Amino acid sequence: AVPWDFLNEAQERHASIAVVCDRVPVEAMREVPADLGRLMTERGLADSPLFAVPETKTNAEGALPDQAVAPLRFFLSSLAQNQQKRREVIASTLSGAIGSVC
Repeated sequence: AVPWDFLNEAQERHASIAVVCDRVPVEAMREVPADLGRLMTERGLADSPLFAVPETKTNAEGALPDQAVAPLRFFLSSLAQNQQKRREVIASTLSGAIGSVC
């Protein structure tokens, strides 16, 4: 499965990983993220954040409703505001990328 291959390669390179599962049917918002989380754990990605975005209508500009993406927006905003965490993400990813070509 190609997506798992990409995630495994990113993990091997020490890249920071966050997974977004979008367009999840509202009636499956409990089981789909739980099952994906289980699969991620089995593949060593338990520490990677998982965000499930429910299937919903977009506004006139094509944007999703704020409540549908609030957890993801908070995660990204928190990372953007935390200089130390950004440095850690950059250092780990850069080190892994360089290590993969040397």
